[in-house]
Amino acid sequence: MFTLYNSPSDTSVRQVTISSFERIMNGHRSNLSRVKNHYRRANHATKSDHLLVRILQTLPSGKDMDLLSYRDMIEDYQNELIRHFDLSSPVNVGKSFYPGVFMGEDSEEILVAVNRPFSIGEISTNWQNVSPVQFLRHPKTNLNLELPIGQPTPGETGPSVILIDIPLLACQYRLWRQRELRINPEYPKTPMQFVINFPLTNSLDSLIDVAYFNQLRALFFGEPLEDVRVLHPFYLNNYFEKTKDGNIELIHSYLDRRMSFGEMLESIDAIGKPNLRKVIEIPSMAFTRQVKWALTVARLPLISMLVLWEERAGGSFNRKELNRVKRSLRQLRSDRALDSLGTQALADQTKIDIERDIAAYV
Repeated sequence: MFTLYNSPSDTSVRQVTISSFERIMNGHRSNLSRVKNHYRRANHATKSDHLLVRILQTLPSGKDMDLLSYRDMIEDYQNELIRHFDLSSPVNVGKSFYPGVFMGEDSEEILVAVNRPFSIGEISTNWQNVSPVQFLRHPKTNLNLELPIGQPTPGETGPSVILIDIPLLACQYRLWRQRELRINPEYPKTPMQFVINFPLTNSLDSLIDVAYFNQLRALFFGEPLEDVRVLHPFYLNNYFEKTKDGNIELIHSYLDRRMSFGEMLESIDAIGKPNLRKVIEIPSMAFTRQVKWALTVARLPLISMLVLWEERAGGSFNRKELNRVKRSLRQLRSDRALDSLGTQALADQTKIDIERDIAAYV
């Protein structure tokens, strides 16, 4: 199930354009840029026991290594880190974190360690913009860009699935540290400030895109949206009502079109990413039993929306896609991939979500 819609569709995709809504989306992109620019320069800091800080403090120094050799060393060392912090990965089942490291006390979080290929030359010149922390799922629908620092936040509650790229985090931190020692050798910033300035601030791209998907899904399911206001040190346009109205118009436009699920995901704009398929894309990895449970939880909101979408649209165009979902459900049940779920509450809710929101429509 976690591999569904992870690859581009085989057909050319034409977007549905709602000109007034495109202006609203550009307004959200402007908000995103302003918030990121502010928190990259801010002197805020996480607590010293934040998970990302503890990971950084556990890394081998590799002081005299070039960046390529350092990355290779971290890649060799990361499985030890994964087991030490009990993260999920293709080699370790891991656990769920409650209260959440990023979304706070009302979020049960599954943290998946990944290792995505990246160019040493590109990160050396663009380390400020890379995102070692990426959200695949979280429960919020508001687009107000609150930093995910683990504090209680208003609004919806539920599970989150978050990717942590340890080699990318390590290289970003090393390049940042080198800059700090060069420009401010007497009083360089701390690892706690680095975590706020870059990994958490850059995670806002995926956080807002998942929130936008959640908002679209909630409207499609007829669920109410809460206009949650988040205070920043400067004013941001809210766009709540206009975004909601634009999404309702978007939903009606797409229900009238005959297109595959993959085409639909590629044709709907996101805020930080080019489209919704890019938002839900899972990096290439070995899809072992150890990590299947985490990736399945990440995919459930998407699959449940797509199968209901097909039901509402007439239930005839995506029969092949629905059969793929059905086969995925059979595989999940036969290999007991969900038996590794974190708490019993998460396990029970996940199984209910599968049977109620997905299996009932395929």
